[in-house]
Amino acid sequence: MNTTPPDSKVGLLDLEVNNLTKILFLFVVVLASVMVAMKGVDSNWYRYLMRFVLLFSYIIPISLRVNLDMAKLFYAWQIGRDRHIPETVVRSSTIPEELGRISFLLSDKTGTLTMNEMRFKKIHLGTVSFSSDAFEDVSRHVISAYSGKLGRHSFSSKVQTAVEAIALCHNVTPIEENGKVSYQAASPDEVALVQWTESVGVRLAQRDLQSIQLQLSNGETRCFQILHLFPFTSETKRMGIIVKDETTDEISLLMKGADTVMSSMVQYNDWLEEECSNMAREGSSVQ
Repeated sequence: MNTTPPDSKVGLLDLEVNNLTKILFLFVVVLASVMVAMKGVDSNWYRYLMRFVLLFSYIIPISLRVNLDMAKLFYAWQIGRDRHIPETVVRSSTIPEELGRISFLLSDKTGTLTMNEMRFKKIHLGTVSFSSDAFEDVSRHVISAYSGKLGRHSFSSKVQTAVEAIALCHNVTPIEENGKVSYQAASPDEVALVQWTESVGVRLAQRDLQSIQLQLSNGETRCFQILHLFPFTSETKRMGIIVKDETTDEISLLMKGADTVMSSMVQYNDWLEEECSNMAREGSSVQ
C-alpha cells in the first residue's frame, strides 16, 4: 500500500496565533535585553537576562491555545446539534472556525455531492400550478376523478391523468422487505416521482416486465399492461411507455424527459418555456 496517513489540518487562525507567539517571544527577548542594558552589563548578565525573560513571559498568551482548543470542541458540538443543518457530521474539530471565513461556495454538478436526495416540489398543469404546500388539493382532485362522478374533461380528471401518467412512466420497481416497501431505480428522480404520486393517493403496488399495478387511496387497484417500453438514453434524453388500461381497454403512450427535448415535441403553449425557465431559476430539475 502506497497510502500515507493524511496530514493534520491547520487553520488560518492557528497560523496567526503561532506567528503572534513568535513575535511576542522576540519582543520579550528584546525587552529583557534592554532591561539588562539599563541595569548595567556585568559578569552575571545572562542570569538577569533569564530573570527578565521569565518576568515578561506573561506577555506571551500561553493559555490562549488551550482556550482556542476548548472553543473549537464547543463549536464542533454545536454544529452537530444545529437543527437547521440536520445530519451534519464534523469530521475535523481543529478548523470549525474557518467556516466564518467562507464567502463563496462552489459546487460542480451533483457528482460532488455526498447525498443526492430528490424531492418533488411543484407540478404545473397549464393554467394552474401546485407547489408543495398545495399537494393536498392535488390529492382531493385525484379522489374526485376516480370516484367517477365528474366528466372526462373536468379539471380534476386532468389532474388525475397527469398523476397517473407520472405513476406509470418510469422504471421503478417496488421491493417489500420486513413489511416495508422501498423503491429501486437507476435514477433518484424517478424514485422522487413515484414517492410523490404515493403521497397524493396513487401508489405503485407492483411492477414486472408485463404489467403495472396502481393502488388508489380508496383501496381500489388499477392494472395496466405494458405493451412496449422505450428506455431513457443519453442521446434521446427521454423515455416512453405504451400501456393498456385493463379496466377501460384504453391504450396510452406516455413520455417524459428533459424540458429542452420535450418542449419541441408537445403542442405549443406560450406558458411552457416561461414556466420551465422559472423553475430552472429556482434550482429545480424540470421534466
